[in-house]
Amino acid sequence: MDNQKKYTPGILGPWYSLASEFNEIIKDKKIYLYYYCKNRAQDGFDADTLRALQAGNLVKLVDAFVREGVPRKQIIPVGHSGGATVVIEAMLKKPKKIASVIATSWTVSGQKPWKAKDSQEIKRFAARYKNTDPLNALVYACDQDEFTSYEDQEFWNEVSGVDFVKLAGNHVCWFNLFNSKHEILRVIKFIQSNLD
Repeated sequence: MDNQKKYTPGILGPWYSLASEFNEIIKDKKIYLYYYCKNRAQDGFDADTLRALQAGNLVKLVDAFVREGVPRKQIIPVGHSGGATVVIEAMLKKPKKIASVIATSWTVSGQKPWKAKDSQEIKRFAARYKNTDPLNALVYACDQDEFTSYEDQEFWNEVSGVDFVKLAGNHVCWFNLFNSKHEILRVIKFIQSNLD
């Protein structure tokens, strides 16, 4: 993108903006933000198997960037919805390979109204995350999310190393992240803390 053209930050989405327009204020480093969104099983895989494959592929992608000379700490996977679960699972399984993640609208369930198994899935993941080493994650939840709302995700407050933030709106409320200077600063501070 030609930075000389008039451009409204955030018009292509907050993560694109953070990685492109705002990189000069993050220690003059190029920040690689890999955005991932995927949910539910497909192609004959159950959900856990599919997530494990996707988490493994994410680790391989990060390794490929590192082989190209990108410092590992400058690669921050960003996951939305089912992709939020994938980036957290990847970090949980390979913490030396993925140092930090940003997750928005985390979910392992279908759209509400939930079936009994959806509620059980959230409890299963919550129990795992609470009983693990600290996760270095910035997690955003939308208060009116039609999949998994902020209230459904309050377990993040009990997970060590997680900065859990409530946003107003539905499943894609994070898209308005850059309307808040406070949230821009929060994300930049999170990234900077991982570069030190």
